[in-house]
Amino acid sequence: MSKKVVLIVSGVAALLVCGAGGALVYSGIGMGREYADTAITAAQFDAQKIGKSQKEVQDALPAPLELSEEAEAGYYGTDPTRQGMPNGASCVYHPVKPLTEVGDEPMYRFCFSAGELVEKKKIRTE
Repeated sequence: MSKKVVLIVSGVAALLVCGAGGALVYSGIGMGREYADTAITAAQFDAQKIGKSQKEVQDALPAPLELSEEAEAGYYGTDPTRQGMPNGASCVYHPVKPLTEVGDEPMYRFCFSAGELVEKKKIRTE
């Protein structure tokens, strides 16, 4: 091969590697930002009382994490009771602020049924 072809191929390969690396970094920053924007303190968690309307709870807290079904399934692990999630309830998740344990992902889970808070729980994700 000529030097020109080698240079062109090398240049294209370098651009692809840089582009993929940049996309990964950008994605990681976005996830970190989402965690920071949705995290709540213990005081915010404690202030939400069972029986409060879903709207009252949502208005008092930042938007929850947006989880895909696969991610949500991961938060339940292999526990068939889904870490005690109430039957028929829909749940939202907020990271714990501040995150103090490296590698640990504690979450506050709020479960709603018929428009009211039926359970709130601190869970550990896998």
